[in-house]
Amino acid sequence: MSCPDCFRGVAFDTELRGVLTDVEGAYLATPKGETSSTTHAVIVLTDIFGLQLPNAKVLADLYAEQLGCDVWVPDLFGGKAPVTPDAMRLPVRAGDRFSIWEWIKVAFAVLPSAFALYQQRPVVTDVRLKTFLSKLKEKKSYQRLGAVGFCYGGTTAVRFASTDTFSTVVVCHPGKLTEAELHAMKVPCSWVLAEDDLLFPPKNRLAAEAEFAGRVGKDNYVQYEFAEYKGTTHGFAARPNLEFPDIKEGFEGAQAQIVSWFKKTLLA
Repeated sequence: MSCPDCFRGVAFDTELRGVLTDVEGAYLATPKGETSSTTHAVIVLTDIFGLQLPNAKVLADLYAEQLGCDVWVPDLFGGKAPVTPDAMRLPVRAGDRFSIWEWIKVAFAVLPSAFALYQQRPVVTDVRLKTFLSKLKEKKSYQRLGAVGFCYGGTTAVRFASTDTFSTVVVCHPGKLTEAELHAMKVPCSWVLAEDDLLFPPKNRLAAEAEFAGRVGKDNYVQYEFAEYKGTTHGFAARPNLEFPDIKEGFEGAQAQIVSWFKKTLLA
C-alpha cells in the first residue's frame, strides 16, 4: 500500500564515497582512512526508490564513518525499483492534509507503478535479500549484522527480525505491520517514527509499543525504544526537505538515534 508521502522526498546532492560491488550489485561504504571492523556490519534496507536514489548510499557513507564498520546497501529490487526518483514530489510537514485533488494526483502517480510494485512485492524482495546475504556470507566473515530500514525497508527489517539474520534492527517509519509480525520479532529494535504518518498512525505505534512493553520480565523480552519526531511525515529519515527547520532537526535526531542504537546493541 502507498500513500502520498511514499512519493515525496528530496534527493541528496552529496558526493558518494562508497562503491557498487559484485555482491548482487550492492553498494558498500567503508570508514574513511580507517580499518573497518571485520566482525560487524550494517545493512541499509531502502525505500521503494531503491539504489536509484542516492540517499540510502549517502546515509551508508555516514554510518560507516561514525560506526567504523562496513555498511552495505543491497539492491532489493534487482535494478528495477518500482518508483523512479523523477516521480518524487516535495514533502510536506506534519499536519498538512491531503485534498481530494492530492489523492487524485497520487493515484495517477501510482498507476504507472502498480505492476512494478506487484512485481517487487515482499515475497520477491525477501528472496532477493536472502540471496544477497548468502553471497555476503561467502565473501565476509561478519559475526553480527545490524539492519536499518526506511519505509518499505523498515517493514522488511521487521519481517527479518523474526529470524536469526540480524542481531539488532532500526525501523524507520515503516509501512503497515500485522500483530503477528510484531509478535514474531525477537531481536533488539529501535523505532524512528514520524509525527504524521498515514501508513503507521498513532494506533499502530501504540500497538507496537504495547507488544514490547508486555514482554518486560518475560523470556521473550528484547531491548527496545520508540522515538517520534515532531513536525515530520512518513519518509523524513530518508528523503527529508531540509529547508524546514523542524524536519531538519528531526532528520538529524533520527540519524543520531540510529548511530547510537548500533553502538549500544551491535558494536558494544
